[in-house]
Parts: sequence; structure tokens; C-alpha cells
Amino acid sequence: MKTVAKKARVGMATSAKYFVIVTPSFNQAHFIGQTIASIVSQENDLFSYWVIDGKSTDDTTKIVKKAGTKLQWVSEKDAGQTDALNKGIAKLRADIRAAKVDPESLYFAYINSDDYYLPGVFAKVAQAFAAHPDKQWLVGDCEIVDEKNKAIHQPIRAYKKFLRVLYAPWMLAILNPIPQPAVFVRWSAVEKIGNFTTALRYTMDYEYWLRLQKQFGAPILIPEALAAFRIHGASKGSSAFIEQFREQYAVVQRFTKNGLLLFLHRLHNGLITTVYKAVK
Repeated sequence: MKTVAKKARVGMATSAKYFVIVTPSFNQAHFIGQTIASIVSQENDLFSYWVIDGKSTDDTTKIVKKAGTKLQWVSEKDAGQTDALNKGIAKLRADIRAAKVDPESLYFAYINSDDYYLPGVFAKVAQAFAAHPDKQWLVGDCEIVDEKNKAIHQPIRAYKKFLRVLYAPWMLAILNPIPQPAVFVRWSAVEKIGNFTTALRYTMDYEYWLRLQKQFGAPILIPEALAAFRIHGASKGSSAFIEQFREQYAVVQRFTKNGLLLFLHRLHNGLITTVYKAVK
């Protein structure tokens, strides 16, 4: 099995670069070019960026190669998205240790190969973390788009944005108003929390948010859109949202035994399932 990796640029440790990013990928040639461009265009803030590809059979690796030395990548068989994420974290950890960078100065995020960041968000996130030195993670708003980058599902986006305005820690046990592509975490917190749970197929991120909140409290919440989440025919959330909600409920049961919160969680999932069936 052939593994390919591009080396990072020399001198990263001495410049003001704060972000360590992972993109798990498999057969997303149609979208991954936009994902990569949205990250490497912010290279003034980028310390290390890894694309972890699951041995794609389309043109994904050809597109990744075009980015040259602006990213590092590997293409090999893996056990799915969560496994790829954890591989990426291991790669980032090796880069950070080799460069002897202070982990307190770095911010971690992952973005899937069909989503993308908006311009200038890394600088905004760094400023927000600097203004809240006691906070370990940050959540922004997220656009929802289709295959052609057209905004869709605006009521869903508005609903989740409204919930974040009212956010309280107990709310995360009932529902998940946190848009994954708009989440950033201090690397020092990642080191304490550990890897994503590989047994989870759909809700590894939700479970990670619960772990972060349990140990570090609520996140920084900012109203600006930081990224775009894409819904298309092949996305997991588009084709398997019922299974996703089942897994989500199994996860939350590990974090609370409060009967009322669990009841409200089931009720909310039922209502959202009905809405999703209507709009999809």
C-alpha cells in the first residue's frame, strides 16, 4: 500500500501561525478543491494542514496534489471518517512536537471534504480566543448550501442560531445546535480530551462537544458565519438522519441520567425527524 505525504514548509514555528486543520476525505473530488482552497487561502494563519484520504477511487488525490506544499496528505485505506480524523490528529501532534510549538498558541479544527471555510475566519477566531483566554473552544454560525453553493434550509439555520443565542450547558443534552464546521478547539484541550470515538459513525462530533463541555464548560459563541456545511445526495446526514438521531440518543445517555432531559431529547428528535422527512 502506497502512502504519499508532502512535507510542511520550513520556518512555520517562528511565524505567527495558529491553526492546525484536518480534512478527512473519501471520493469527494467534486467538492474537495473548494475545501482545500478555503483553507490554504488563509495560509498566513495556518501552521499545519493534513488531508487524510481513505484511498479514493475518483480524482481526489489528483486535486490534492495540485495544492503542492501548502498542505500535507496521505492516501490509504482506513476504517471510516472517525478513523481518518484520529489519524489526522496524530499527524498534527507529530508536527507540533517536532517544531516544539507551544500548544496553547494553536487552534484545532476539522472540516469535511464537501464543506468549506469562509474568507478571513481564521483571523476572527484567533481574535476571539485572545479575547477569552479562559475558554477552550469556540462555536460560530454556519451557512447551509447545496451542490452549487446555493443557500438552503434557512429556517433550520435560523432555528439553530436562535438556540445558540439562548445557549445553556444543559441544552446540549436535549439537542445539538452546534454546527461542526464552525467549531474550533484549543490544541491544549484536544490533548486533554483525546481522540474522537471510533465506534461512532454519525455523532462522533456531538459526543466530542459533550466531552469538551463536561471538562471545560460552555464555548465562546460568536454570531458570524465561519463556514459552509454542504448537503447533497451522498452526504451521511442527508441519507441516514434517522440512524444519526438513534446514535445521538445512545450517546447522550452516557452523559446524563436526568429523565426529563432524556425525554426532551427524544421528543425533539421526533419533531426534527418529522420536519426532515418533509423537507427532504
